[in-house]
Amino acid sequence: MKTATLIATVSAAADATSAAFDLGDLALFSVEIEFSGADLVGTLTLQCQDTPGTAWKTVASSSQAVTASADHLWSISGAAYRYVRVFWDYTSGTGNITAYLAAKQTAVIGA
Repeated sequence: MKTATLIATVSAAADATSAAFDLGDLALFSVEIEFSGADLVGTLTLQCQDTPGTAWKTVASSSQAVTASADHLWSISGAAYRYVRVFWDYTSGTGNITAYLAAKQTAVIGA
């Protein structure tokens, strides 16, 4: 299993874009978002990219409206893209955001 912190704890009272994570051959992963604070409002989006330097695309059906400081989780199986990142589009409220990724091999390796 591979794990990474995509967004170290930062203020969620502004837009935030995570670091990109190179999935390589990993096709099974989850991204956990934690919020602290009160009454945060905005939109979370999972974005993907196949080739560095090209525009980031929104992963289908990944946009999630946030209307309170509640945690979120995406679980993705069968990802066919190379890079992934999180985008937080702030609307109102105060608090912090943190994002983590966990990825697994989809095949058993070794005996």
